[in-house]
Amino acid sequence: MTLRYSPRRAFRFRCLHIKPRDVPNHIKRPSYALSTILGDVDAQRDAEDKNGKIPLGGEAEQKLKSAAVLAKKVRDFAGSLVKSRHVFIPPSSRPLEDGDLVNVDVTVFLNGYHGDTSQTWLVGDVDLPGRLLCSITNEALEAGISVCGPGQPFKNIGRAIHTIIEPQYQSGHGIGSVFHRKPWILNHFKLILQPAIIQGRHPTSWIFPDGWTASTENCARSAQAEHMVLITEEGVEILTR
Repeated sequence: MTLRYSPRRAFRFRCLHIKPRDVPNHIKRPSYALSTILGDVDAQRDAEDKNGKIPLGGEAEQKLKSAAVLAKKVRDFAGSLVKSRHVFIPPSSRPLEDGDLVNVDVTVFLNGYHGDTSQTWLVGDVDLPGRLLCSITNEALEAGISVCGPGQPFKNIGRAIHTIIEPQYQSGHGIGSVFHRKPWILNHFKLILQPAIIQGRHPTSWIFPDGWTASTENCARSAQAEHMVLITEEGVEILTR
């Protein structure tokens, strides 16, 4: 299960010495980027998202595709890219070591739309449990993609993933002009399809005070994989592959 973390003593849960790159003022930002209050983001999300759909065959679809293509091509954004070691999702300046798992999560905002993709990589000689963790994560992602299509209930996507993993409140999400939006695709019954798996059976996990960082009580390793898919009347396109 996932709980809110309330430690008795304050501690640093972010790498404050890693500073984000300055973004020139002429570059358009999503409206929620101007707020540091998580509730403001949720309120705007609820106001903008009615059904999580975008009109097909027009400007919105092309902008979404352009953002997705850019996301899969992005490289060398050390200060702006989410790169986390074992946990989900804070970046760190700690040098990678043999046997690590590292998640690279790329999100772009282009012409009012988001592109998002993620993959967990093996560093050097990773032990068998670590390799299996990443392998099952990717297998779950492919299972979810395989059942995407016009007229498919979202529960079928979640069910396909659930046959591969036993998730604990990690899910898929829609994407568009708002990042992390409806429709929410719950696994227990991931379009970004986003299997995020934590090593161990039913580990207790925590959401930190930033409302974003997730970890477990025993600091178990995690793996995550994401693709953007566009479901149309003709079928499904994997935009970030």
